[in-house]
Amino acid sequence: MARYGLQLVQDWPVIWDAVDCLAPLYRQAISLGVNRPLQIISILETPRLQWYERWLTSQFPAILTISQIDQHALQNNNPYADRIHVAPLGIPIPPLPPITERSKNILVITGTLNYHPNVAAVHYFVNKIFPLVLKQKPDVQLQLVGAHPDPSIQALRSASIEITGFVPSLYEYLQRATIALAPVTYGTGTQIKVIEAFLTETPLVATSVAVRGLDIQHQEQALIADTPADFAAAILRLLDDPTLHTRIGQAGKQYAEQHHNLSQTTAQLIEQYAGIIGK
Repeated sequence: MARYGLQLVQDWPVIWDAVDCLAPLYRQAISLGVNRPLQIISILETPRLQWYERWLTSQFPAILTISQIDQHALQNNNPYADRIHVAPLGIPIPPLPPITERSKNILVITGTLNYHPNVAAVHYFVNKIFPLVLKQKPDVQLQLVGAHPDPSIQALRSASIEITGFVPSLYEYLQRATIALAPVTYGTGTQIKVIEAFLTETPLVATSVAVRGLDIQHQEQALIADTPADFAAAILRLLDDPTLHTRIGQAGKQYAEQHHNLSQTTAQLIEQYAGIIGK
């Protein structure tokens, strides 16, 4: 899409909203991708993408990224570093109905289920973590909620795993779930699934990759775990501790409302636009 901007930038003040720095995502996919073709593509595309993203920062008067981590990745050894700014992710705060009662022992993973980091995350959880949970809690159910499930995800359907495909509202599933999961093994930017879980007060268990760029702390707004054993233990802990369950959920919602309210982030975005127009 930046190519369209390049056609306009000579006559208009154009901001390139890069969102993420993508070269690191493809670099991670070389070793963490879910299939060999993706890994081969990533080997070929990573250096090309790194060069192209760097070149694009020289072509626009301002560049926006979604987190400081992505900003720093684009700024590294870049003579145009001062053009790169952070525009935090903002989403509408939905008028959700009050939660009367959650389902018991329901885990949920949300996201577009043919996006390769999400596919890798699902397989990581199902293969490495879920068996450890089922060993202690055989009645736990996993819901994989999102559009376009990859064939390899469709093949995971079982008595313990539900695959919904597209649903009109992710929030309905999150509000009914006991725990939201973000077992992300590689990625960039801000994970929308994390913010959506926060907004529904659904306590979250996530990897540190899933919460990169967010100012949240382990055992405050979420439980953060980076090994299968630790991730499973965090889930079991939330299932067995109603007080912790409630506290984590409430803290997550407060964080999302304070840092990712669309009206506030839009005001910051308008300031960026006005600054470029003023120049």
